[in-house]
Amino acid sequence: MSANSTQLTQSPTERNVRLGFYIATFAIGLIGNLLVLIVIIAKRAKKTVNDLFIMNLAVSDLMLIFFLPLHIYNMFDTIRVTVFFCHFIRPLMTASFFVSVYTLTSMAIHRCHVILHPFKQEIRHRSAVLWIIVLWIMSFANVLPLMIVTTPYPPFECLEKWPSLSHRRAYTAALFVLQYILPLVIIAIAYIRIGLDLNRSCSRSFRNARAAKSPENQARRRENFKVTKTLAIIVMIFAVCMLPSQVGWMLLDFGDKEQKAIAIKVVFKFSLVLTVFHSCLNPLVYGSITKQFRRGYIRYLSYFCCCFRGSILREFKIISESSSQNRRDDFKHTHNGLKRNGELETICSLKSREIQDESSSSNEIFDVVTVI
Repeated sequence: MSANSTQLTQSPTERNVRLGFYIATFAIGLIGNLLVLIVIIAKRAKKTVNDLFIMNLAVSDLMLIFFLPLHIYNMFDTIRVTVFFCHFIRPLMTASFFVSVYTLTSMAIHRCHVILHPFKQEIRHRSAVLWIIVLWIMSFANVLPLMIVTTPYPPFECLEKWPSLSHRRAYTAALFVLQYILPLVIIAIAYIRIGLDLNRSCSRSFRNARAAKSPENQARRRENFKVTKTLAIIVMIFAVCMLPSQVGWMLLDFGDKEQKAIAIKVVFKFSLVLTVFHSCLNPLVYGSITKQFRRGYIRYLSYFCCCFRGSILREFKIISESSSQNRRDDFKHTHNGLKRNGELETICSLKSREIQDESSSSNEIFDVVTVI
């Protein structure tokens, strides 16, 4: 996938639907890949080489996820591009694709080595980490030409300015081979060798039934089958989701006017959606097949939900206590008011009685004077 901009005209309805899809994909991909990292990091047992590769794949998917907000802003033409943005930020998306496909290829090679040579020593963690570092270096080396030729086209676009059309076509063809064809060929060869070895092992197990039924062999066979099945599904998803994007760039650089129009108006609309959607599928595959990830998802999601629910309940309790305190204060204020009003009524009644007594005494005096 190249970083060259292809501006697609969209209706408001289509843009809103696409916006909703991107937001949902961002949420699912962010939560899912973070859960993958948390499950592996919190794993009590010693982490395997396959765990390290899965972590690296989750990191590359998170890189794609973090590009989604930039793409959403770009849909509304709100990002004013700079030299740094075009030379570094945009090519990082292509680099993350390279990291993903190289990691999948490495996982297939490693799984083939483990199954074909079960009694050889496992690759050390230091060697696996060095392997992953080399993958990142290779990925950035592949996008180095893109970083050089991509320039800002104000106000909102980044364009590739190649010395000639032949240079552009050569780079597009190289991306197609290095990013799609060659990795899938290597993965296919690895799976063919795995399939042949499993077929031979099944034949040997029929001859030696006692060895085949040993707990160690059965556990190894189940583990190999589970990991191989998971990796096969991930590779197939990658091949399907990335194919439209690769075809679109080949049509854009090698096709005629009609093919270029088809690439811009049709292929890129679907390819971009599939490319974004692919970044959130791997955690779903892990959770649906691997029991370790499924239990980890349930555990940490329930923990998060309980914490979230606890915070809501605490907030509700604080609000309830505050409202109860306000009601008590209002009642106390009203009670004091009624008490003061009662005292005032008592004073008024006493005054009225005094006035009545004075008036009665004055009437008596008036009567006496009259009699005299």
